Amino acid sequence: MMSPIPPTQCSSNDGNLPVDNRIEKVNAFMNAIILSLKAGNNGAQVFDESIQNIYDSVRDVSLNDIDGVSYTDILALLKPVDAASKNDVKFLESVLTRSKKEKIKDSLSSLIYDQCLDSIDKSYLTIDLLKNPNNLTFNSLLPDLALSAQNYGSAVRTLLVQGVSHLLGFSIAEPKLENLKKPSLFFRAQRMKKAEKHTKLSMLQ
Repeated sequence: MMSPIPPTQCSSNDGNLPVDNRIEKVNAFMNAIILSLKAGNNGAQVFDESIQNIYDSVRDVSLNDIDGVSYTDILALLKPVDAASKNDVKFLESVLTRSKKEKIKDSLSSLIYDQCLDSIDKSYLTIDLLKNPNNLTFNSLLPDLALSAQNYGSAVRTLLVQGVSHLLGFSIAEPKLENLKKPSLFFRAQRMKKAEKHTKLSMLQ
């Protein structure tokens, strides 16, 4: 398990949480992620409520706000425990890198927009336009999101759902997000992608 991040007494600029408390929350969040990786949670489970709860406590934290905590030291604690967890660690490193300049929830949602939504026209569907999408737009995002989630274990899959909820302006309890929490969506997404590819090939013939 990682060593605790040392507390500091600097002033707080983030919400109602004192700085010491924010450090403890980040420490607990990192521990939960690392323990999830060590447990090998890369199976069928998609949404881990324990990860959701610990994420909720740090979502409004920016690492830039926690003076005296070494960003490099935090990243050094993230180590792949096996080949399957390399993608998880890379994703988490990217989230933490971005959270030096913005809140963790914003870095998570912007990373999803940049790296997980390959099929949308981003010249039109900007981050701002994705807020509160209609059913047609939301359903068009599902194949990309589901296929991206297949690359990760349960902890990161849970964070993906959290990030999508923030990206789209949804509550985590939004019924539309339930599909993203189910393993069955992955198989449906694969079929949709294969059908799309087949259609494109047919048009070329």
